[in-house]
Amino acid sequence: MVNDTKNYELMPLDEVKRLKEEISELKKEKHYAPSSVVAQSLDRLANSLENLFKIFDVAATDIEQETLHKKSFEEHMNPILEKLTKLEEQNRDLAEGMLALADIVKKLEKKSDEKDEKIVPYGKSQLNPQLNSNQELPPLEPMPPSEPVGSPRPLGGLPPITPNKGVPPPLGPLK
Repeated sequence: MVNDTKNYELMPLDEVKRLKEEISELKKEKHYAPSSVVAQSLDRLANSLENLFKIFDVAATDIEQETLHKKSFEEHMNPILEKLTKLEEQNRDLAEGMLALADIVKKLEKKSDEKDEKIVPYGKSQLNPQLNSNQELPPLEPMPPSEPVGSPRPLGGLPPITPNKGVPPPLGPLK
């Protein structure tokens, strides 16, 4: 009655239950198996590399656009050179004006020498020809006597300050 084509073994029920529990635990732990962890890591690595390639693509297109629209050194320097040229012309005009003024002053000095008139240089007194910047000024009037320190003084219509009247006491010694 035993069929030789089917091999089987009789096992105790406790052993079968234990094996079923192990199989179910292994199925649950499938997500934590080393192979699935490696697969997840490889997926993250693939995503990171894909993002890196996108960044490189953007950088490459930026570099291409920059080289297409790149200005030469001369094109960058032309506005600066134009400003320097304008500044040089303005300096030349100022120098020529200063020389023209110096010539006018010399001509005036020659004319005044011929007429025996003196041109009073800046800083010399025109009102009193005897007094010039090299001489001392006359002494000033003495100042009125000062009041002792701490005495009340009238302050342009304000009442005099009296100590501790309407003034809060000091906060304490300063350190």
